[in-house]
Amino acid sequence: MPLDLQKVLNEKKKQDSFRRLKSSSQPIDFCSNDYLGLARSQELFYAINRGAERLRPPYNGSTGSRLLSGNSELAEGLEKTVAYFRKKVLS
Repeated sequence: MPLDLQKVLNEKKKQDSFRRLKSSSQPIDFCSNDYLGLARSQELFYAINRGAERLRPPYNGSTGSRLLSGNSELAEGLEKTVAYFRKKVLS
């Protein structure tokens, strides 16, 4: 049975769980998913690296999402530019 995407979206809106990106001119918190500041900890990275020499590049966490941290017109503009470029290259 095919997934009725519109039905799923409508249900999320009905349950007030539909999320969308909003542009903001306010400062953005880029570490919303990194509450303890461990995502870029060199000390933690080297401790992990000693046990997993194949771990590259040095990322220790997922960092954040624009849905959590905040969106910007700059990010949206970059997305549009990349999408345009990909469409031209892959066409």
